[in-house]
Amino acid sequence: MEKYDISVIMLVYNTPKALLDKSITSILKQTYKNFEIILVDDCSTKQETIQTLKDYARKYKFIKIVKHEKNYGMLRGRLTGFKYASGEYIAYLDSDDTMSRDYLRTLRKTATDKKADVVVSTFLLDIAENGTKQQMLRCPFLNKNFDLKGEEIFEMFMKQEGKYYGWTLVWNKLYHRSVIQKFYNELLSFCKSHVGLNMLEDIAFSLFVYLNATHLVSVSGEYVYYYKHQNASTNNNEKNKWLKNIDDCSQVFDLIAETLKKKNLYEIMKVFLQKWKYLYVQIYNQNRPKKVGEKEARSVLAKKFNDGNPIQIDEGFYQYYYSDTIDVTWWANEKDHLIDMICDPQIKVVSFDVFDTLLVRNLFEPKDLFKFLSVEFNKVSKASYIKFDELRALAEENSRKITKSEDVTLDEIYNYIENNYAIGHNLCEHMKQKELELELKFIRRREFGFKLFEIAKQANKKVVFISDFYLSKDFVSSLLKKCGYHDYELYVSCDVGLTKNTSNLYSYVAKDLGIKASSILHIGDNYHSDFEMAQKAGLNAYRIYTVHERFLNEIYHRLFVENQTFVRTESFWEKLMVKSMLGLVQNKIFDNPYASFDDFTIYNGQASLLGYFAVGMDLIALNNWIKDHTTETDCIQFVARDGYLPKLAFDIFAEYNKTLPKTNYLYMSRKAILPLDIWCQQDLLSLPPKVSFKELSIEKLLGYFKADCVNIGNVQSACKNKKISFSKTFENEEEFYRAMAVLDDKCINYKKHSEYISKIIELLKEIITPKNKLFDIGYSGRAESILSKIFGYSLDSLYLHTNWDTAEIRAKMSGFKIDCFLDACPKVTGTIREHIFMKFAPSLIGFDVKNGKLEYVFEKDKTDFVSKMTTEIVQESALEFVRDFYDNFYEYMDWFSMQRDLIIYPYEKYLNYPTYRDKRIFSCVQFEDDLGGVGKEKLIDVWIDWGTQAQDQYNQRSYYQATKLLKFINKVFPVGSRRRKFAKKVYHFFTRKKRK
Repeated sequence: MEKYDISVIMLVYNTPKALLDKSITSILKQTYKNFEIILVDDCSTKQETIQTLKDYARKYKFIKIVKHEKNYGMLRGRLTGFKYASGEYIAYLDSDDTMSRDYLRTLRKTATDKKADVVVSTFLLDIAENGTKQQMLRCPFLNKNFDLKGEEIFEMFMKQEGKYYGWTLVWNKLYHRSVIQKFYNELLSFCKSHVGLNMLEDIAFSLFVYLNATHLVSVSGEYVYYYKHQNASTNNNEKNKWLKNIDDCSQVFDLIAETLKKKNLYEIMKVFLQKWKYLYVQIYNQNRPKKVGEKEARSVLAKKFNDGNPIQIDEGFYQYYYSDTIDVTWWANEKDHLIDMICDPQIKVVSFDVFDTLLVRNLFEPKDLFKFLSVEFNKVSKASYIKFDELRALAEENSRKITKSEDVTLDEIYNYIENNYAIGHNLCEHMKQKELELELKFIRRREFGFKLFEIAKQANKKVVFISDFYLSKDFVSSLLKKCGYHDYELYVSCDVGLTKNTSNLYSYVAKDLGIKASSILHIGDNYHSDFEMAQKAGLNAYRIYTVHERFLNEIYHRLFVENQTFVRTESFWEKLMVKSMLGLVQNKIFDNPYASFDDFTIYNGQASLLGYFAVGMDLIALNNWIKDHTTETDCIQFVARDGYLPKLAFDIFAEYNKTLPKTNYLYMSRKAILPLDIWCQQDLLSLPPKVSFKELSIEKLLGYFKADCVNIGNVQSACKNKKISFSKTFENEEEFYRAMAVLDDKCINYKKHSEYISKIIELLKEIITPKNKLFDIGYSGRAESILSKIFGYSLDSLYLHTNWDTAEIRAKMSGFKIDCFLDACPKVTGTIREHIFMKFAPSLIGFDVKNGKLEYVFEKDKTDFVSKMTTEIVQESALEFVRDFYDNFYEYMDWFSMQRDLIIYPYEKYLNYPTYRDKRIFSCVQFEDDLGGVGKEKLIDVWIDWGTQAQDQYNQRSYYQATKLLKFINKVFPVGSRRRKFAKKVYHFFTRKKRK
């Protein structure tokens, strides 16, 4: 039997011919060809389906049919397919779904490169009713590259509690056959005893996958197109079907419980299993048939999912990942169309432009490199400051005018500088070498271009690179080698003396290769030289978007022009460090020119883009500011939990700048330090400025004291005598002050309490020393005031900002200093600012002393998986940006302005004027502040922004139509074309007319 690398298994049951053709064809058209297709006929009854399967098996030797004698269902069918599969890797596809063109190759390559036995992909919704493709913006695999090993794979499977079904789907993954082999017999036994299981069979399969996998990674950019239609099995219009589906789900959850018990994992994982069950309680209650009432639904669901215990119905809480989708039809189809062109049998040679297609610089524009070159010139030159960047550009322009060739070389440019600009030979040679060094420094691979290169090689095409450039062929080769390109032929204009811009270079290449021009496909980014001139020379041509072009089209106007209040738009392009940050951003977001983007967002409603862009830039500005304010500091104490992300960012900074002070993550909270400022009964009266009295009761207040310091009996008796409630929260200040009079020495042993907190204070003083500074969000100086008082020395602090004058007054009274990152109090304070920076972990509620050591007491862990995952994605992406920035630009930070207001602008605009979908990134998060007078609420409800509602109303009317048209123009008409210019003139004319 012939051995194939991948076996694609498809279960078929009465699938219509049109859908089956579409699905199988998508496999046949894969760029990766070493596969077989196993079609498992689950006892189909429709002759159309049976005949279609026979036709494919007759036509292709690598397609085989396996027929069930009876209808066993999806789970059994997948195991049957595996039994007959020979591939080292296994992929599953439903008979009405399809694969994007490069799906198998991408997942297979990832498995090899990462040595993974499970690879997970994203998927798009293929809407049956209208044929559009939609993407879920908050898909975890779109926002994060997962790389899990060992036990953490199964932990992730359980801890996500079913919140995103992409974790449990069978058909969006590639499996090494050894993973399935480990559980084949066990799962087959379950199938034989549970015939006809239709619901959650994916979860049953995935349960064993995640238990047996050793290394799981995820990829994005290639998809399964999930055919979504009205008559899916999850549609519960009939009562009997509803009850059957619930019973199926119950059987799968029983399987999970039994398996966990066998593996001695039940006690650890049972809380996640119970939450998973509750998820399906919500789903089936919300989708119950009209004939089923609320009472009956509760009874059925409680019996099946909760062992008869009372259940809570929380409508809609599971919708976070699914609630925002965008239409990506054009982008997905166009990418597949480009791959079709590369794989076309008529094409013998695939030619690529080099710069901006295969390679990109980590700069906003190519000419920015000369500004960094200018730094070197002024460092080594003894002259006054000279704008060498302008001189270098002028020399290139003039060299082109006098050259006898169609293009100039770098040597010719510097010879022109030496002969005409009074700059000596040695300095010119030095600058030429420095320019080459900078090219190597800033160059990086455009991953999408590399993907196309690999596809062309996979399709056995001859690959050539053609570039209009002044750098030598050898040097361009070194750039390509650095970025992983190999086995190609290279043509560079300055080496040949001909350019793409005149089309002569294309004719030269075709002649040199001895091939017809019509057999060549050229791919590049420049409309004139890579598209029009290639076609003029007889080549097939395709133009892809540059990262810069897409950034300007998708983000520029909404971020830098709309709602502009005080910052001149041009400022962002005039400050090189700010501009360079945007260069990193555009390369990150739009490396894939077919990455879909929501017209009405800045960050596409994605946590990863928000983190890399806005939060990442803000952290760079914050790092620089902290550095300037800690020159004589021994240690920076980043206060928990809000100091978590700034500490991690500053620690990355410290890897590059060895002179920075050390850091510490200081476990501190208002709850924890409040008791440290209570030494006697009178100190209780100082609490109202430190904590909202409306959130306190006598019972809650006693929780701040150790149990052996409190006489509960005396307290309750005193409350009864004074007619003061023991457990009810205080309604006003009068009630609070009267209650404090009750808590005398008979109720609280203040002496014993004082002795105890003295031990805590001494241990804290070992951590926080006089030459330390505290970093915190802010706002009022409570903690620093208390600590300065009890320590006996002042603790200077770094705040993002303060509110009112309270902090300054406390600082003056207690002798410490506060420096603020923001000069004024912003519109949006607290809540969202704290959440993005904080460590998503239980809050500190107190200190304890055991065996002479300080111990921390934390509240019960109430973290929610979705909220935690979303926040971590934002933070990880932000730290990725921080590292990318310092890798590229650290040595130049002191040479150019690090203008804080510009760097923090994207973040401040997000906090104060978020677009609707960008704001909803945090719609899953609940915010709690029981000391500050804020109960548990949704973060986006507490987050008082000033622009979302107005902007959303505007978007839904005229702006929606206008932007939609502009997007269409940018998408259809290439940059530089006359049609694009004319279309935009018409657009702007009618837009101005409509405004009037």
